[in-house]
Amino acid sequence: MMLKIINRALILPLAGLTLGTASFLKVWPDTINDYDEPMRTDPELLRRWRRTNLYEELKHLTQWRQSEKIPPAHRSNHVGQGLLSGVGKLENDPVVFHDEVQNSISVVYQLGKKLGDSNGYVDNGVLSVLLDEALCYCGFPLLPSKRGVTARLDLEFVGKIPVDSTIVLKAKVVEHKGRKCVISGTLESVPGMEKNWWGRLRSVWGAECYARAKCVLVEPKWFKWLPGDA
Repeated sequence: MMLKIINRALILPLAGLTLGTASFLKVWPDTINDYDEPMRTDPELLRRWRRTNLYEELKHLTQWRQSEKIPPAHRSNHVGQGLLSGVGKLENDPVVFHDEVQNSISVVYQLGKKLGDSNGYVDNGVLSVLLDEALCYCGFPLLPSKRGVTARLDLEFVGKIPVDSTIVLKAKVVEHKGRKCVISGTLESVPGMEKNWWGRLRSVWGAECYARAKCVLVEPKWFKWLPGDA
């Protein structure tokens, strides 16, 4: 019951407003001279990442950085590229691996210490934003106009994510018909990226699931009247 109340009263209005605005309003210029380059991932983290089994599974897929899909002048107004980005927060420009055959994506994040609560775990509000955003990215390509809004987002948090962790968000389209798309997703640890003995011990049993999500993405009928570059 509490999950439904939170979903209706807080998450859905915020998600709908954010994604709807980002999808069809073009109020920012395409470029801006004083925009800083996207953050670069720590070289040591990259070396460790490229030694993981997950990287071996994903490296053949189409991949891009999250910032590449957002106009430069818009990035500072984007939650993931603006408010949550920076040292101690989202410390990398999230890497997206897209499997166009399976209609799935995997997104790799480095979560810094400033995203945590007083107990040293990443705040669930931050994770909610990441899940909503990525699940929508996963479903957009299958909608008629390639854009839509969140109609429903169900979240289940099953574990705590320590700050200063590398995680992967996996999302897959499980249902698609016309202007509606249903996407499921998880947040998981990345075995091989642990920074302490407990994490390395835990990874012996494979990736740990921290959260599960299900998103219903819809394209309003009137979206078809919007210009293609809006």
